[in-house]
Amino acid sequence: MTPEVRHAVLVAAALLGALALITSADAQQPKVGDPPEAMNMRAVGHSDLQGRSAYMTTIHHQGDRYIAYVGHHGGTREIPRR
Repeated sequence: MTPEVRHAVLVAAALLGALALITSADAQQPKVGDPPEAMNMRAVGHSDLQGRSAYMTTIHHQGDRYIAYVGHHGGTREIPRR
């Protein structure tokens, strides 16, 4: 095998390997409409936070379960921001 042919074969093999990596990584990306994934958990409530942004998520162990608490920015009519 000549050096030119060997070089062409190596380049082709490298391109095929790169294509295989890209294709497998793309297959792992979630698609729009896919169902959510969860393990050993379930959603028991939801709040849209009245359109406010969320911050300061904290996880607390209560009894035999863990609960995530989320704070939000902003106030209400009854308790305005200061």
